[in-house]
Amino acid sequence: MKTDKRELRRAAGLRLGELRKGLNYSHAEMAGRFGISTNGYRKNETGEALPGLHNLHRLAEEMDVSMDWLLFGKGPQKYSRKMDQNALQAELESVRSSLAETKSTLADKEAQLSQMYAQSGPFLDLKQDVQGMLADMKNNTILHHEIMLQYLRFKQEKTAPEDEAK
Repeated sequence: MKTDKRELRRAAGLRLGELRKGLNYSHAEMAGRFGISTNGYRKNETGEALPGLHNLHRLAEEMDVSMDWLLFGKGPQKYSRKMDQNALQAELESVRSSLAETKSTLADKEAQLSQMYAQSGPFLDLKQDVQGMLADMKNNTILHHEIMLQYLRFKQEKTAPEDEAK
């Protein structure tokens, strides 16, 4: 893949101009930071020339500019953000690993639950039915009263024969 050097310089110059504007520096102020003439700096922004190694180093060290971004347009503008991205990537890998462990644990728990269900038979369904009924009773006053009435009748019938036996 052949890349045109002029295009690389022009694109880097555009990003250098974007950086300067973001810093609210004039051409003269940026040239002063580089220790070059204003005209020399303008050549950097127009893509006629690339900043020298010393100035690229200054951009990286003093202004925290990522060379990947400035020269190639890749990644964030600031090196510190690039480092933040690396930390986030490491955290993401940690979360993925933890998720994989959790999925494995969940699969084990589901297997245990299936085994318990197989051993408990119909009583597990009964427990779920009772929980559903209690939830419905909580939401429906009439249902609550009807079930309680039936329960009290049952309780009264159950205790009545015991009272007669005494």
